[in-house]
Amino acid sequence: MNFSGVTAYGAGIVVPVHKFRLFGEWWKIDIEGSGKFGTNAWNAGIAYGEIDTAKPGSWELKLAYNDLLWNDDTFTHAKSIWFERINFWRLTGKVTLAKNLYLSAEYDFNYRMDLWKKSYLAGRFGRKIDGYNSWTVSLTYLF
Repeated sequence: MNFSGVTAYGAGIVVPVHKFRLFGEWWKIDIEGSGKFGTNAWNAGIAYGEIDTAKPGSWELKLAYNDLLWNDDTFTHAKSIWFERINFWRLTGKVTLAKNLYLSAEYDFNYRMDLWKKSYLAGRFGRKIDGYNSWTVSLTYLF
């Protein structure tokens, strides 16, 4: 996909509640300059703690629900496989190990995906994928 043709706008908010933070984002996305702005993305979640890369031992934990609705036909012309909707939960943890060095882990779970394949001979057909999980761990040094 050519990312140079993407236009997006959105808004985000963070509301502190005692030692927690409630957060959310909403995006409207136009793919390949169609002017339709048919794709919507949003997330909402809760966080506890706050990572400070100057303070070893600082940490944060976040849980967010993510939803992306792909509703823009311009992208589907160029690709033969795409998704129309994906939503999932993401659990993220970060801990500062040393000054400017932190460990981050993400666990995405309970995926719900509507996948579609476009065939010019057979038309459009699709399938749903539920319950898929993924994870990643990264070590980051800030220069």
